[in-house]
Amino acid sequence: QSLAIRQLAALNNGCGDGIYIFDCGSDGELREISSTVSHLGWTKALAGSAGFADCLADLLALARQPSPQPQLSSACRILVVNGSMNPAAALQISRIEQLGYPVVYVDGLCPQRIDETVRTIQMQLADCVVLSSTDIRLDRTTSSPQDPETMLNFAENLGRMVATAIERADFQLMIVFGGDTYAGIARALQCKSIIPLMEILPGVPLSKMYGRSKEIFAISKAGGFGGDDILPLLFREVRRLQ
Repeated sequence: QSLAIRQLAALNNGCGDGIYIFDCGSDGELREISSTVSHLGWTKALAGSAGFADCLADLLALARQPSPQPQLSSACRILVVNGSMNPAAALQISRIEQLGYPVVYVDGLCPQRIDETVRTIQMQLADCVVLSSTDIRLDRTTSSPQDPETMLNFAENLGRMVATAIERADFQLMIVFGGDTYAGIARALQCKSIIPLMEILPGVPLSKMYGRSKEIFAISKAGGFGGDDILPLLFREVRRLQ
């Protein structure tokens, strides 16, 4: 059933149980939705955009406290992990490779390959090392699968590879492309909690990930998010935190 937001507000609490999906096309409509949700008392289980959360913070009179800016070591080593098959992510990796950063391409995720790739990462002396599942020079993914179930298995195996690299090498920060990849890394590290710290670029959060035996800063983004210069922009912001 489709209802205008004003009709829904008029029903008050007589709407019944269920899942309600709202759509809007402007900030004003978003504020109206937030007001109606608050008026109806539907504030126990909500999901939505950052803009929606921002509206609710005001409606629920939540106290806003600025978070202290995180401090990164001046010798902070960075591991960039691209587990996305999005062409935009491949372009971003290509751009950073052109700037001279070492890129290690994933070529298979069997145990032997994982160990070989981790050793290759350990051998890199640069402050930033890139691990990527896509190689734009080949116009294809190097080993990323296509069907959903295999994609999740790939993310889990890639997560184990990254966790091993983090344990063996001295990385203090990772930049991760792709939500499945991020989740796979968190599980492989036996992550106890992830604490958001700040928005290092619009739409790109910096968090602190607490694993079983390792703490690491983590920047995460969707594979297709950002222009081909997003990594240089992120490096610039990281330097400001050092």
